[in-house]
Amino acid sequence: MTRLVFNKELAMIVMRRRRWLGQTLVEYVLIVAVVSVAMIGVLTTFSQSVRSTTDTAVSALSGAYNNN
Repeated sequence: MTRLVFNKELAMIVMRRRRWLGQTLVEYVLIVAVVSVAMIGVLTTFSQSVRSTTDTAVSALSGAYNNN
């Protein structure tokens, strides 16, 4: 009888651990999804500004290099 109770308790512990691990995995996936969507939004919003700044810097550097 004692062994049966021990096995049942052990099974419950294992089930709780599996559920906890699955919940943690889902939370990580949700965090990655939210961060990905946020990064896409930021990059989409600021892409033209970044491209313009980069083009200006490249033009200034190439002009400085060609003048020497």
